[in-house]
Amino acid sequence: MIHHLKGIITSKNTNELVIECNGVGYGVVASIRTIEHLPGIGSEALVYTIYQQREDMVQLFGFATEDERTFFKLLTSISGIGGKIAIGMLSATSVDDMQRAVLENNLVFLQKLPGVGKKTAERIVIELRDKMTNISGSSQGGVMLSAVQIEAVAALQSLGFSKSIAEKSIQLAIKNQPSIVGSVENLIKHALRFSMS
Repeated sequence: MIHHLKGIITSKNTNELVIECNGVGYGVVASIRTIEHLPGIGSEALVYTIYQQREDMVQLFGFATEDERTFFKLLTSISGIGGKIAIGMLSATSVDDMQRAVLENNLVFLQKLPGVGKKTAERIVIELRDKMTNISGSSQGGVMLSAVQIEAVAALQSLGFSKSIAEKSIQLAIKNQPSIVGSVENLIKHALRFSMS
């Protein structure tokens, strides 16, 4: 799997960029938000990626943040949502707004996103709601997990920890070292210290 690319941006347009790494130019499909977030042509950039190979197509999708990359993976795990639709959704709105719409069962908001009809919106809410449950115990009724934190919690659960312990460990890890909040790997590594205690 190609986790990320670090190189020089040689081309950018509405939904695609080319990043040159060691003399090889990689064409990367990306959301408008990622394209706008990255520096200009000729600048060095780090792009998180997901490689997809299908019978008739091979594509490399790129993201400015791990949070967007993780949410793309969540979206494309849903039947009927391919890479193109997921990128369109991420171009139209932020990850935070989409997560909020799922938690609030806001089908109207989701149906306004490109490529999303009523049935797809319902599937998004049903399949992602449990993955975006608020962290219990917050004084304000819960703190929404970011997509990166959701993936880290799922990884801890796969190691045998309960959801509540996994979430609490993630919170403690971030509180102890806020700089790790954007990296799944670092979150898991630091959270394990708290989950064992």
